[in-house]
Formats: sequence, structure tokens, C-alpha cells
Amino acid sequence: MTPMALLLLLVLAVAAVACLPRWSHSRRWGYLPASFFGLLLIAMIGLLIIERIAR
Repeated sequence: MTPMALLLLLVLAVAAVACLPRWSHSRRWGYLPASFFGLLLIAMIGLLIIERIAR
């Protein structure tokens, strides 16, 4: 895994956690933003597993 792929994976994981509707200003958003970043995270992990991301 390249450092860039690891950094992108870390950024997506932090973004997915940060978008959870935990704070009062984000409760009305629902789970849509967190679900979006979660899907991106799953897609990136899948691409890393099948080695589609360049080394």
C-alpha cells in the first residue's frame, strides 16, 4: 500500500466519523453524509484488495 493510498484511507475514515449526526447542528442531516463517506471508504478498501490502485 502506497503512502498516498494510506493517507486517502485515513482521510476517508476520519470524514466518515466526523459526519455522524452527533452534534446539534448536524442532527437534521441524518446519516446521509456518513453513509456517503462510508461507501467511499468501502470502495477504496475493495480497490486496494484487488490491487487496482497504483503502487
